[in-house]
Amino acid sequence: MEMTKELMLRFFKDQCTADEATEVVNYLQQNPGKEDEFLPEQAWNDLPAASLFSPAKEKELLKKVKKELGLKTPQTRKLWIWSAAASILVVCGVALFLKNESPKTPVHKNEVVHTLVNINYGKEVLVLNTADGSTVFLQPGSEIRYPEHFKGINRNFYLKGVARFKVAKDPQRPFRVYADEMVTTALGTDFTVTDKEEDETILIQLHEGRVVIGPKNLKSGPAMKPVYLQAGEELSVHKKSLVSTRAYTTKPSTNIQGNTTISASMITFKNESLENIFSTLEKELPIQIHFKQSDIAGRYFTGSIKPDLQQAENMLREIALLNQLTINLRDHQYTLSKPSTTNNH
Repeated sequence: MEMTKELMLRFFKDQCTADEATEVVNYLQQNPGKEDEFLPEQAWNDLPAASLFSPAKEKELLKKVKKELGLKTPQTRKLWIWSAAASILVVCGVALFLKNESPKTPVHKNEVVHTLVNINYGKEVLVLNTADGSTVFLQPGSEIRYPEHFKGINRNFYLKGVARFKVAKDPQRPFRVYADEMVTTALGTDFTVTDKEEDETILIQLHEGRVVIGPKNLKSGPAMKPVYLQAGEELSVHKKSLVSTRAYTTKPSTNIQGNTTISASMITFKNESLENIFSTLEKELPIQIHFKQSDIAGRYFTGSIKPDLQQAENMLREIALLNQLTINLRDHQYTLSKPSTTNNH
């Protein structure tokens, strides 16, 4: 694309396309000082001093743009140029993707050090496909941090703002979203977390599957027991007191009965009680499942497996993890219990 005075002027007046804006930024980066040849002193003075963000947010954005483009600290006019460039890139929907060697978010034992930082400065939802096969829908003005590649047993995400998560199923690796003082844990599901800086509460809405919500640090701050959400429910948690309120995002069905479908190739449970699931697995496969009724009362699960012993074991481990149960296997006999409970039925 040939650089012209008209294109340069449209760029700084916020009248160009996203492709044109990117082209101009690349040109200015590769040809420092050339902007003076296209626009004289009076033209710079006549340009509007657009301000899309608060001074603090604008400073943060400029810093990220300069770092991404490898820019040194510019002089006064060039500082104005790159501030305008940053704002214009935002208006055109160009998101910033940064790789941070030492993230400010906590680094856990099994988590890689390299962290991707995605900040959506655009006006449209930013769709992110992660290494585990999950999809994140990041709302405008939101930020999320997560490992470039997941290692170990955890899939950890750190959110500021609003995002929806469609989680790739992986019973061996929990999917955790940290927002303020709360953490939402899932294995394979679809949910939205809203954590806006100006709000006093965090909102978790569950669209499909099941999640567990609890405080990030169980040993400090106000006490809060883990809360289990079913599809169609939402939980609002006060950030300071951790007082939570449960509500329905969709009207619950008057028929609380679960559904089990069995075919030659698939066993499917939809909002089925754990007791019925265990009974079905014992009838369809050569296994025995021991449990205490009080440990699984009021617990439900949705999922499908092929009539296969390994897939049945994976489902049982997923159920145990979501419900904070221990699971032991011996000679095709599974025992599920609370950590402090050893009695079986």
